[in-house]
Amino acid sequence: MSQPATQPSTNARRANQRLQELGQRFTYRVAVLLRTAQIHSPENRAMDFSLRTAAQAANALFDMVGEVNLIGEEHIVHLNEQRLHLDKSASAPVADTMRALRDWQLGGIQLTATTDVETWRRFIIVLQQQPVIEAGGTPDPDAHHRVNLALGERSGVRVLPIMRLGGAGIGGAGGGAGQSLLVQASRALSLYVRAIELMIRLHGQDADKLGGAFPAGLTKVLQALVDQVFTEPRFVLALVAWKQGGPYLPRHVVNTLLLGLALGRRLGLNRSALMDLAQATVCADLGMVLVPEAVREKPGPLTAQERALIDRHPLDSARLTLTAGRLSLTARRRLRLAFEHHRKADQSGAPKTLGPLDQHLLTRIFAVCETFDALTTTTPWRAGLLPDEALAKLQEDAGRGLDPALVGQLQRLLGRWPLGATVLLSTGELAVVYLSPTDERAPDRPVVRVVAGPNGETSGVGALIDLTDRDARGGYQRSVRRAVDPAAFGVEVQRALFG
Repeated sequence: MSQPATQPSTNARRANQRLQELGQRFTYRVAVLLRTAQIHSPENRAMDFSLRTAAQAANALFDMVGEVNLIGEEHIVHLNEQRLHLDKSASAPVADTMRALRDWQLGGIQLTATTDVETWRRFIIVLQQQPVIEAGGTPDPDAHHRVNLALGERSGVRVLPIMRLGGAGIGGAGGGAGQSLLVQASRALSLYVRAIELMIRLHGQDADKLGGAFPAGLTKVLQALVDQVFTEPRFVLALVAWKQGGPYLPRHVVNTLLLGLALGRRLGLNRSALMDLAQATVCADLGMVLVPEAVREKPGPLTAQERALIDRHPLDSARLTLTAGRLSLTARRRLRLAFEHHRKADQSGAPKTLGPLDQHLLTRIFAVCETFDALTTTTPWRAGLLPDEALAKLQEDAGRGLDPALVGQLQRLLGRWPLGATVLLSTGELAVVYLSPTDERAPDRPVVRVVAGPNGETSGVGALIDLTDRDARGGYQRSVRRAVDPAAFGVEVQRALFG
């Protein structure tokens, strides 16, 4: 009985492997073609081999998948929204290709039909006539239109615009970091996975080593996450919505860290303060590692003794933080957050103190973000809430256990429908929130990726739709009806967000 269930998965893996092979070959052949064109004129017979092999690679890929969209930046390249894994021999020439396209103010290459040698010869001629952008210059959003017009409607090779994050919208040239959506997503996802791996390694150390130096590479990853928040925080927030499997504690720490960085950035904290927050977040739950896993993961009510172990973990976290060595300002901030992160704004919580204790700002940021992630994560002891439900719950607790001002800031940061939320649209379509609203005055109108039609037909990695788009009468084309559980509809949030 197992064969029918595994056969589609096996076929899918084979198809994906074949797509990777053909995609790498095509990308490499285009890179070689562009490099050869730097030496020889397009009409030179020395170009014929490169032109022919580029056409062959393009046609093999087109025959398999139909229309091809190749975009990227230097060493990160996506084919039809799936990242290509380039080997070392292809990495350098492909990076040169993506840089050359950027210099020509273009974002990628599109295949719409089979091609021949003359198609690619014409492609090279047109590209070489394209003006090159000066360093620091602003790309022309119409550059790809001019190139495609010169190529002609019948050309099977087209070019794509530079895809940027910023005020110009989706897929268009604009401000922001100047990186394509997919490149930004890949970088954020890579950092996220690496951070979880390092947290698992940290939590797996012997108790006497927990308070020592961070695992090799963790500080560098934390710094990269801080940089990501300054560059483009939206994909950092989307990662928190990806509730993949694995040990709860490492994921919870990393998710809390990401939310905290984004919220801290919104509040105007500088890089140094955000780095302090990141390192303090890592230390805050070190004491939980000393609690037996059977207690941490217990699905039922805790006994009084088990509850005492849980309530003690802030003290253990503080003790472990103290063993790290010299008490610098950063170390003192780690120590304070570790000690007070489960105390409440109304002075309740653990551990108990002899008198009132005003929480540090970093602790208050941590508390709001830690609570949101805990509420939205399904664990053995609690079913996770939908993101909008969790935000409503935070609002209920504001003023008692949480700082109401920070709860409000988190709500404005995430929007009415947080990134990664699965939503039902007014058209009956299912979608995943892909980008937060650019206009805070319309918090219920994010950018979404449609993943299923009104009749339930799946669209895989579907189109990006801006819910601020209006029809001819001035009304909104689509609106969000409500959030839904992605598992109930078989929605792959990771695929919708990261391809």
